[in-house]
Amino acid sequence: ARGGWDPGAVTVKADTPETIAIVYADHEFRMGSGSYGEKLKRLGEIAADMRQRGLEYSYMELRPERQAAVMVMKDRSKGQGPAGRGKRKG
Repeated sequence: ARGGWDPGAVTVKADTPETIAIVYADHEFRMGSGSYGEKLKRLGEIAADMRQRGLEYSYMELRPERQAAVMVMKDRSKGQGPAGRGKRKG
């Protein structure tokens, strides 16, 4: 069985349709507008990849055409960065 998010711990920020974001467990998922089903699927793929690589992130920005930007947090266990934007296309 799959795990899920605790709905009481989810915050949706929607200042405008173009800036819709979900905040959960100290992560921000910037959804933008449209293609939500595809973006949620992509979010799951990227989050699984980050877990597999042992990387922590503060936010994920889901963009059109299966593109995304991820802010990777500094890896304290290895004493190295980068704490920058990594773009993935795929």
